[in-house]
Amino acid sequence: MEIPRHLLQRLTTHGQWSSVPVFAVETTLHIKTNKIMKSIYIATTLVSAAFFTSCCPGPLCPSCKIVPPPTGTDRSLDLSAKLAADALTASLGKGEISGNIKGTVKKTYGAVSADDVALYLLLQAADCESRRGNVQAASELRTTAREELLTRRRTPSREVAKVAQDPSKLTPKEEKLLKPSPLSTNIQSLLPAQ
Repeated sequence: MEIPRHLLQRLTTHGQWSSVPVFAVETTLHIKTNKIMKSIYIATTLVSAAFFTSCCPGPLCPSCKIVPPPTGTDRSLDLSAKLAADALTASLGKGEISGNIKGTVKKTYGAVSADDVALYLLLQAADCESRRGNVQAASELRTTAREELLTRRRTPSREVAKVAQDPSKLTPKEEKLLKPSPLSTNIQSLLPAQ
């Protein structure tokens, strides 16, 4: 085995060999190499664990993909719904929704021109948050999304307040607004059960 140059410099004193035997140098190198390898192994394990938990695969933290509904012949609505769904999916993956629920709701309604489609996407996101264990954030997201639907349709505030009273079913005003929508049954199915 060839001794590295930096160790040779340590082993010599003014150009003379010290009294350290070569096998001691080899043993020291072996111990240092093992410590370095152990440190690399631990660091790699920690980085891998952090990566896999942040991606959140598996049954403990299911990944959620928000799927836009097929809207038919309106290509611009299909595109805006797909972009909003992708943005919600990315926000869910980063955990950004629970921190800024009102902003997420306003951005989604602003991005999608059809209120029923925006509500459907937001209720999917709330369902996803609920499955991840963020029940309070999911409840707040559902309520805020439903209140925004009514607010955008210029509903009186007493009607908007009814949303929080019974989160498991649509209010009569919401049913009336969503009746012409093909998504009304899908929206009703995304509300929590009693």
